[in-house]
Amino acid sequence: MKKLLITSIILMIFILYYTTDCHAFPHGYKRKTENIHALVRHEMTAWEYPGEEGEPVSIPSFTPIIVTEEGGSWYEIEYTTKKSSGVVWITREDFFWGCLRYDGRPKQIIADGTYHLKKKYSDSFRNVPLSYPGKDLSCTFRFLSDNRFLIGLASADRYLSAPDPKDDQIKWRSENQAGVFHIIKKHKGYLIMEENSRKYLSCDGSIYQFADQGTVFSLTREGKAVTDDSLRDFVQFDGEWAKRHYGSGKKRDSEHGNFCTSGCGILAVVNAVYSTTGHYISPFVLADYAVKKYYRIEGSGTDSGFFKAAAVKFGGSYGFTYRGTGESLEQLKDRLLAGQTAITYIPGHYVTIVDYNPDTKRFLLLDPHYLPRRKTCAFGDWVSQKTLESGDLFAQTFYYYKACD
Repeated sequence: MKKLLITSIILMIFILYYTTDCHAFPHGYKRKTENIHALVRHEMTAWEYPGEEGEPVSIPSFTPIIVTEEGGSWYEIEYTTKKSSGVVWITREDFFWGCLRYDGRPKQIIADGTYHLKKKYSDSFRNVPLSYPGKDLSCTFRFLSDNRFLIGLASADRYLSAPDPKDDQIKWRSENQAGVFHIIKKHKGYLIMEENSRKYLSCDGSIYQFADQGTVFSLTREGKAVTDDSLRDFVQFDGEWAKRHYGSGKKRDSEHGNFCTSGCGILAVVNAVYSTTGHYISPFVLADYAVKKYYRIEGSGTDSGFFKAAAVKFGGSYGFTYRGTGESLEQLKDRLLAGQTAITYIPGHYVTIVDYNPDTKRFLLLDPHYLPRRKTCAFGDWVSQKTLESGDLFAQTFYYYKACD
């Protein structure tokens, strides 16, 4: 009886610990989706109805789920696998023992914020540099859904409208008259296309207009993407890639050697680039390059030499450069305040440190795979210097990225 009581107390502590929005440290940001997104870490049994009623359903490991309703000690979840999908119920206990929560928002090609648009070349003259500098345009980008953005004028509360059928000149109007735009990755820059007309933003000298073929722009962010509106922690157990094999360069499913178990170095780069420049780079793109250049260490993870190699290969396309290594926390503070970010090696794992608050004297850490012993979460953690000087978050080496000027 005493043993059962102790077990029950331990279980309650565990559940209370994991049901809080903060595991051990102040959150970097709050969950912004209505429902909870998670990954089933190990195969579990679900039921047609709560209370173990109806037909039992086996949910395979590495299955992404969405918690749509809470009913006492039961969670209603939606799941999809290659063989089946449905809405079933699992116990609250099973969820917190066997599932990993993550940020389930759609991926944004660029983070919300202000960017300076500078033309790289006109798409009709691909790879031919323009012979005039033109005039930069400073705009705010706000994500709607499915790569759909509102584009505002940074200097005024006005928004880019859809092109007029009789006039291709751009016009800035109120928000309720704004157009909706798609951002398209193109070589080392981006095309901006209006959704309905499918016309592109184009720049001829200092004149901006809409055209059938657009100008490829570089988008240089004004400040790091570490505000509450832009901060994001991309994790290894995101259902989009958790089960994908990291080792052959192919996007096939695997129970072992996948992103969930081996991809911390890759996701640390994703987080570093996104936080530094606001640009999202696919983990698949990075992993394929790591495999091709032999930075993938089978059974271990990613060689640290990949961090510089990734900047050399992708820095021009995503606006970042490699700024060397360091071991000093004082240097880390200075570099973070100067706009840099750091991929950091801790015992057996890579994380990213993206900001420092001199008032609270805490560092903003993004862990691509939280574990109980690290006491981190999937939404960023503000940790103290003391935390980084010992234990499971002991920061040993820093690999720095900086946004291109």
